[in-house]
Amino acid sequence: MGIVGKLARSGAAVAGAAVLAVASVSGPVAAADPWTSYTLDTPNATYYGIYAASESDAWVVGTVNPYPTEGTVLRHFDGASWSSVTVPNVGDARAISGTSSSDIWIGGSGDVAAGTAHFDGQQWTTHPVPNQWNVVRLLAVGANNVWGVTQTPGNQPTYDGQRLVHFDGSSWKIVTPAPAAGFASPGVELAGSGADDLWAKFTESGKSVLLHGNGATWTQVDGAASSIVALTGNEAWAAGPTVTNDGNGGIKSNPLHWDGHAWTAVDDKQQWTSYLPRIAATGTVWANKSTSYSGYPVVTLVRWTGGQWQEVPGISGVGTDLVFQYAAATTQARPWALFAHGKDNAHQTIKHYTG
Repeated sequence: MGIVGKLARSGAAVAGAAVLAVASVSGPVAAADPWTSYTLDTPNATYYGIYAASESDAWVVGTVNPYPTEGTVLRHFDGASWSSVTVPNVGDARAISGTSSSDIWIGGSGDVAAGTAHFDGQQWTTHPVPNQWNVVRLLAVGANNVWGVTQTPGNQPTYDGQRLVHFDGSSWKIVTPAPAAGFASPGVELAGSGADDLWAKFTESGKSVLLHGNGATWTQVDGAASSIVALTGNEAWAAGPTVTNDGNGGIKSNPLHWDGHAWTAVDDKQQWTSYLPRIAATGTVWANKSTSYSGYPVVTLVRWTGGQWQEVPGISGVGTDLVFQYAAATTQARPWALFAHGKDNAHQTIKHYTG
């Protein structure tokens, strides 16, 4: 019996949640479109995270919000169709990660007793996070080796920033590397390609510390890299700092490339472009490229191929559209992505690259 057959199904992820319909599978919009699209009409729910264990095994997590409570909703794609999965309520679920179909984590909000839940291929178990904070990022790098970022809940009297946390097989614990010990309420970025290739960036009041390591030991790295996407310990891409700003919306920044030793800017020799790396897939990095025209950005999806950025057809946007809003890291597979569109971003579409 497959994974989907082993899981209990219901019309909602938590008791009392409304049934959310997933439209039938639709093929590519046109013959030249390299994407297969699945539309989620979700009047009572919003999805925030996507994980793909393989080409035919994908998961999306989010929140269903029948007033006055919030509950977790999870969908699974088995290669043919999407279906609902009964899952523990971790509240306002914003994060999902895994290493396989039998090692999946989801993270939610501090308004429930347990902010994370783990699926071992047969059943779910819940695990509270320190201080019952909101879980905003998860990165599973091995069995019983999971990293995350938690954030001060909005109902707290003071905002204390974010924390780096680690699950070691028994419980979640806050991890504060020595170079970041002086940060009281930092923002924390987390990335990595495996247990020995982790990136953590702590930022507060204009000061930042970028660290690379395996979690037990960290090395401070020079550079202003952010939004890191790691392919291996010797190759990663990141967004770089602004190098030109004309004051009228025209912004130029160069992506940064990590070669195992240092970050180097890669200039595309174009005006008013910037790059936001989003995922690692099929052995390379995929990024949102923003080009400003009279201060109004047009965003396209590109990937690094043959020593240059090449546009990937089928996805583009304007204004603040991030194109790949929530993307699944699928190192060995073609990418999956989830993004919102339409009036008030009321509709969401899942896209799988099949080109």
